[in-house]
Formats: sequence, structure tokens, C-alpha cells
Amino acid sequence: MSEGFLTKRFLSQEVKPGEPLFLSMFLGKQSFQYSISTNGFKNVVELCDEHFVGHAFHWNDAINFFVKNHQLQLKHFEKVNIVLLNNDFTMTPEAFVQESEIRKILHFTTGASNTASLIQHHVQNARFSFTVESELLSCLEKTFPQACIRHSGAVSLHQLFNNHSLVNSEVFLNIGEHFIELAARNKSDVLFYNVFDFENNEDVLYYLLFMMEQFNLNPLLVRLRLAGQRAADDDLIKSIKKYVKQVDFGAHDPALNFSDEIKKLPSHYYFTLFNQHLCEL
Repeated sequence: MSEGFLTKRFLSQEVKPGEPLFLSMFLGKQSFQYSISTNGFKNVVELCDEHFVGHAFHWNDAINFFVKNHQLQLKHFEKVNIVLLNNDFTMTPEAFVQESEIRKILHFTTGASNTASLIQHHVQNARFSFTVESELLSCLEKTFPQACIRHSGAVSLHQLFNNHSLVNSEVFLNIGEHFIELAARNKSDVLFYNVFDFENNEDVLYYLLFMMEQFNLNPLLVRLRLAGQRAADDDLIKSIKKYVKQVDFGAHDPALNFSDEIKKLPSHYYFTLFNQHLCEL
């Protein structure tokens, strides 16, 4: 297959001239998503989902192409939220604050460069730290000055404790194109969070069930919530339900309003993209 972008775009009604716009972006593994909203992120009027096909993928070139192709640089946004997904992260106790020590942990556990930019969030009683290549961060900040940049894991964990559809669940599984985010919690603390690449449905089942085994979570009793662009009748979802008996889907903040076209999508689609503005980390 030739290299290039595969695009899904959902447009909506016209926005009134001069109406303030708000931008949410998700930068995944070889994928972009963005939504444009009005009324402080509450009215979602445009959604775009792009996946890069091929092997030669450079973030800076891709971002420049993506922004110009959709003319985002021509719009004025009151606020911009950007979520990044990568494997260069770690979680430490809240009191563990020395940047040099966190960098050592990141380098040892993930191979993250010591010259990469370090960003940190507070999640429950933990500190979520991740690195972004300085060239990529500079590109984002140049394109979107004053943007709030977060890691997808921090957003997922925040939602696991605060989203109305997740607060009674113990495990959260967000299924991407070729990756999953897997998180677990008890009543007040984060038990687990990680990102895994996968090639087939068996890989996802292995990661999910092995994590449950490690934390003594009974698949017959645990409450699992799913997100991502997989339909309820997808083969992977059916396989998960054979092992985990209490399975449901995450849902967007009920305060959000969507254009008619976007409203047709299941409520667990684009979960991180639509809910990231709720996180003040």
C-alpha cells in the first residue's frame, strides 16, 4: 500500500462569523484526530480522524501537513488542548519530585532521551511524567502558542476517577488502531496504566487478562469499560465478553452537544479527544 493519509471527516452546520472556536487534538501512533467546538468545548461542530499509511513517518512534517491541509492555521482558537500518546512515561509517588531522578527512571525504563522535554501531571496520589522530543514540542508550541499539552494516560486516568460512566469501574481499556491503553484502579488509587502495541485480537486479550491476574481482579466480577473506535459487535469486543462478564462502554460528558452527523457515532468513540478539556491536571 502506498504511503499517505486516510481521512475521515465529519462536518457540521456553519459557525457564526466571529464565534469563538476551541480546538482539541489527539496525536496517537501514526494518527491525528481533532475536533473544533464552540461554547467552551461544549458544542462539537467538526471532527477529523487521519491515519498515516506507510513506514516513513516524521511528526514535524506530518503536523505541518495536517495543519495546512485542514487550514487550522487560518483559524483563531480561544483555547487549544493537545493530547499526545507515546511510551515515554512513568508514574511515581506524588512526593517524588526531583526532575533529575524522574529523568533517570524514564531513561532506564523507556530509553527516553535525556534531552527531551519533560512534562508532568498530577493524577490522584501520583505524579505522571512523560517526555516529548524537543523538536516536536517546539513545532507544536510554534503552531499553537499557549496550547495545553497532556499525555493520553493522564487524561484516561483522570476520566477513570471522574467521568460519570467510569467511576464505578475498575478497569478501562481504550482501543486504538494498533495500540491499547489499559488502566486499573481501586477505590482511591491508580493500580496500573500502560500502553501496548498489538497486531491481533489475541494480543489484546493477553494484555488484559494478564494484568487482571497480576492484580487479582476476577474477570467474572470486575467492571470493565471500553472506549475507542470499535463497534459493539466487533470481533474483539465479542472475545473480551467471553472472559469478562461486566463489560460496558464509556460515554462522553453529558454536557457535550454534537452536530447531527457526529451524533450518529457511538458515544464511546473518540473518548479521549472529546473529554480531554475536562481535565485540569
